[in-house]
Amino acid sequence: MRSLCTILGIISAILAVVLSALPFFNMAFIPAIAALIFGFTAFYLSKKQNLTTKKVQLIFLLTIIALIISTYKAIFYEAEIG
Repeated sequence: MRSLCTILGIISAILAVVLSALPFFNMAFIPAIAALIFGFTAFYLSKKQNLTTKKVQLIFLLTIIALIISTYKAIFYEAEIG
């Protein structure tokens, strides 16, 4: 269960980072939230089994980067018309 949550979290976090760099950056919030949920689940299971949390830290780092980029673009992005 822990490895499944870790893999799904990493995939969701990478997808969030990629989507945050594209023009439809608003869609990056969906995989970012999913990555946070999978990350917290993997973190809880890692602490319960006394295992390392390095991969979980990677999930959180990538998700935070994606959220920062998407939020920045959502606030300061101006749509060009014509």
